[in-house]
Parts: sequence; structure tokens; C-alpha cells
Amino acid sequence: RVYAAKGLLPRQELLVLQSAVPASQQLLAALGCDGQRRSSSNSWWEQHLSQHQLQALRHLATHPDKKEEQPKKESSSPVPLPDAEDCDEAIEHYARARSSYQRLAPPSTYKTASERVVDLITAGLRGTVLLLGWVVQLPVKLARLATWSRDDWSAWWASTKKTVKDEAHHYWVRGQAGAGVVRTALPVL
Repeated sequence: RVYAAKGLLPRQELLVLQSAVPASQQLLAALGCDGQRRSSSNSWWEQHLSQHQLQALRHLATHPDKKEEQPKKESSSPVPLPDAEDCDEAIEHYARARSSYQRLAPPSTYKTASERVVDLITAGLRGTVLLLGWVVQLPVKLARLATWSRDDWSAWWASTKKTVKDEAHHYWVRGQAGAGVVRTALPVL
């Protein structure tokens, strides 16, 4: 299936692997050991796999897993195990694939579910602290405003009017400049 995913498997082999046939029969068919195919269709496998690997695959295909349905034998003889070198090679291949997968780091903006939950709780606590601080300080601020004289109020009103006028003038001038840029750029487009 790894070779099929990479597009390295011939179409006939891929169709056999995608069928509903049990895995051991698929493997036998793909390797040309099922009697329907001969060694001429087997050349792809021979080019891409070593003899030890082919022997191990044929062994696995002729001795299916217990998960697949197979007739139970009354007298079962011990099945010879695959060669230790083939097992080591398979384990090394798995280790290389796993290490390359683990090297793939998630994007820096990715956060796990637990990190998002911690962020939500932290934001909620900070908001609560700010709200409580504002509520606690509100009576003090209202009492301070109640002690202002008429002159204090008029000074505050004058500074507020000046601030609002300056901000409005700033936005008006910047708006005019932006409109000028757009008018200049439209004929170019």
C-alpha cells in the first residue's frame, strides 16, 4: 500500500490491492504466486524488492494472519519464521519513517486543545480582575468628580473639546490625502 500511495505500483497490481480479496490472496496475486499470473507480471516486484523481501512476502502470503479466515488444521507443524535480517530491515524502515514523521513540526500558530482551554481560562480571569478593579475604583472616582468645582469642570470641558477637534481635523486631513492618492492612481490603472 505504501508503493501504491506513492504511485509506484502498476495499475493491475493496484486494482488487485484495492479489491475485497483477503490480504494474503492479494499478496499472492500481486507476487504472481496464485496460478493466475506468471513471473512476467512479477518483474516490477523483482526490480523494487530484494530476494529476501520477496521470500518474506511470499511466506506471509502463504501463511495468512489469524485474523483472516483459514481452515484449522488438526496437526499443525511449526511455521518457519522469516529471516532475522528481513525483520531488522523492516524495523529500520519503520524507524526511519517514524522519525521523518516526528520531524514534521506543526505550524507555530497551531495550539493544542489544552493550550486553547488554558488561554480561555487565563483571558477570563484577566477580564474578571479588570472588571473588579474598575468596579472597586468607581465609587472613588465618582466621589472625586462630586468634589470638582465649576472651574474644574470648565477646564475639563475645554481640554476635551480641544482633543476632539484635533482628532477630527487629523482624520479630515488624512482622508483628503488618501482621496488624492486614489484620484492619482485611478488613471494609471
